[in-house]
Amino acid sequence: GGGIAKLVSAWVASEETNRTLPAIVFAAPGLSATSYVVYGSKLTHLIAKESVTVMPHNDVVSRVDTQKDATVPIECSGSPLSCHSILRTLCSIYDTCGSMRESSNVSLPIVCP
Repeated sequence: GGGIAKLVSAWVASEETNRTLPAIVFAAPGLSATSYVVYGSKLTHLIAKESVTVMPHNDVVSRVDTQKDATVPIECSGSPLSCHSILRTLCSIYDTCGSMRESSNVSLPIVCP
C-alpha cells in the first residue's frame, strides 16, 4: 500500500507540474530501483520531495530497496515481520507521544504488545 502511494505521489508530481499529492506512509518499501522498474525512469527526486515514511526499527519491508524520501524512525523491539504491523506502529507512536490531548486521558482500545 505505502509503496504504491509513494509511486502515485511521484507520478502526479512528474505529470502534473502544478499539482502535488504528498504521501505519508507507514513501513513502506524504499523505491530507488523500483521506481525505475515501474516507470522506466528514476523518480527518486520526486519521491524525496513528496513522501515521508514512518519506519519502525526492525521492520523488514521498509528496508527493501533504498529509502529516498524523508524517514521518521520509531521504536519496535519485535521480530522483523511483526514490526511491519500497523498496530505495533500505532502503539509505538502512542507510547512515545501519548494522546496529545491535555484535557483528557485517552487510552487505546487495543492491547499493545
